[in-house]
Amino acid sequence: MRKYIILLLPLSLLGDWVFKASLNVPRAGLVCEVVQGKIYAIGGRCEHGCLTGVCEEYNPEFDTWLIKQPMPTPRYGAVSGVVGNKIFVIGGDTNTNINEPSATNIIEAYDPILDTWERVNSVWPSPRSGAASATIGNWIYIMGGEIRRPHPMFTDSVEAYNPVLNQWVIKRSMHTPRAN
Repeated sequence: MRKYIILLLPLSLLGDWVFKASLNVPRAGLVCEVVQGKIYAIGGRCEHGCLTGVCEEYNPEFDTWLIKQPMPTPRYGAVSGVVGNKIFVIGGDTNTNINEPSATNIIEAYDPILDTWERVNSVWPSPRSGAASATIGNWIYIMGGEIRRPHPMFTDSVEAYNPVLNQWVIKRSMHTPRAN
């Protein structure tokens, strides 16, 4: 597994892709978020199948990655969102056995300023992996994903989580189930 991150620099007149510093830990199925101009790459699955909670911070000014405090629950295929300068990592798979994946309902919040993690006193009502997420205001919207038990299937579910209110709301389903 190669460990590149490729960023498109707006200064390039041709819109060319430019190689930047590589991640310290190559992995797939991670989440990435931006807080105060820095990119955070969190969790994922290493090239040999191990799950990781590694958290790396990319500083575009210096083109460097720093290892930060690891996420307490290693996982891949999670979703994330930023609310109030904290990164919320929700769900994902926690079992390395591909034949018996186990989606978690755990939510953990990372504070990049203090470099600390905390477990959120809420759980995802319908845990899965491979969903998509987007944040609007204080709401993290989670769409689709793959439910693994009792048998693997894609879902059309949409939920929204507000960490400020610690509230979940079920939204109107998508027209088509999808994941990854």
